[in-house]
Amino acid sequence: MSWLKTRIPPPVWLLASGFLIWLVARQLPGLTLHFEGQTLLSVLLGAVGIAVELTSVGVFLNRKTTVNPLSPNKAKVFINQGLYRYSRNPMYLGMSLLLFAWIIFLGAVLGPIFLAGFMFVLTELQIKPEEKALEARFGEAYRTYRKKVRRWI
Repeated sequence: MSWLKTRIPPPVWLLASGFLIWLVARQLPGLTLHFEGQTLLSVLLGAVGIAVELTSVGVFLNRKTTVNPLSPNKAKVFINQGLYRYSRNPMYLGMSLLLFAWIIFLGAVLGPIFLAGFMFVLTELQIKPEEKALEARFGEAYRTYRKKVRRWI
């Protein structure tokens, strides 16, 4: 599976996971849950996910460094400001919040299994290789940051 590392963009994993959640919810309607305020909750959570995503991307664009997750070794500057003070991966956290909002919207009881799978795949195939590249590029500054700031939240 190591040949997949940093080969598939995280948004593709997000869309694939979202599709699988939808498919399972559709094929197993008895395993869905519906409650009052469900749509509102999913929209609010989705809005938070989008805000986290856009804010995080904005920091990268503002600092003029790559947001391309397939080439972490091309990072020009080390980002540790904004939401990066609290999470080493707020872009991926934003994607996870969007997926969670989708799960709530569908009422997909089995959805959290796919969310956990999404987070596992991102950690193994994207985040860990990114961390190696950042450590090689920024050395002690990145190691210190990694000790202070958690990977997800």
